Amino acid sequence: MIVEWKSMLFVIVILFIALVIIKLIEKKAKLNGEMKRKLFHITMGLTMLTFPYIFTSSFSVGILGIIAIFIMYILKNTKLKQTIGTVLYGVERESLGEIFFVISVFLIFYLSKGDKILFSIPILILTFADSAAALIGKNYAKKNLAELNEDAKSIEGSFMFFIVAFIMSLVPILLFTNVGREETLIISTIIGFNVAMIEMISHTGNDNLLIPLTTYAFLVTHIPLGVEQLRINLAILGAIFILVTIANRVKAWSKLALVETLVTRVFNCNFIWNICNLTTINFIFNSYEIP
Repeated sequence: MIVEWKSMLFVIVILFIALVIIKLIEKKAKLNGEMKRKLFHITMGLTMLTFPYIFTSSFSVGILGIIAIFIMYILKNTKLKQTIGTVLYGVERESLGEIFFVISVFLIFYLSKGDKILFSIPILILTFADSAAALIGKNYAKKNLAELNEDAKSIEGSFMFFIVAFIMSLVPILLFTNVGREETLIISTIIGFNVAMIEMISHTGNDNLLIPLTTYAFLVTHIPLGVEQLRINLAILGAIFILVTIANRVKAWSKLALVETLVTRVFNCNFIWNICNLTTINFIFNSYEIP
């Protein structure tokens, strides 16, 4: 198997430089722990966007992922945690976000099989929507939707996540594929709404895995659909949202439990709908190229 060492070294050097730079500007820019994490998160995402151009082998990306996880282990469990390690681990909370990020990049690279759009959109959403939601939620949120032991979530942060995810889907599909305008608008709306809900019910960093895979799944199952079928899928999404909201008035659920129910129903309906339309379904693990 081909191991693309030069490309791997390029990525490692870029991320190491990012760690050093963020650490150097920490005091001057008065960066808190969460801001440092998000800056590195964005740097990682932008670097990963180069993968379809610098890698041809999933094996190489897998090896790079193993190296990255090993480096993160060193940063977290040695004296380096007090220096450049504070960029990633300056916030004391239980999270496997960085490891999930690495795993998701490998899986999306493997599944997309060189298709730049299928790879880029999930990574773009993971990179920018998550950071925007955290920034807005932390600074402008008025109410936490979570209860008991659930992770803190806000309507403001989730709405920002939807807006950014919608844009990150809309622009690439509109500019770099032959998908129609109305179809693009509907697909982007469905993806944005669903990944925003996924983000709301995620915890311990598993959104870094669930969001890219969910985005990829909706891309490969919805892009082949005609406009009529997409309208029906969008209507199903709206109907489920209304029904679950009405049900919540009858039974007092946790707000995040409500969202989790909504996510489950949407996924079930979309799965059944695609099974019933065998000419348009495209399973996640099959090769697919956007027109």
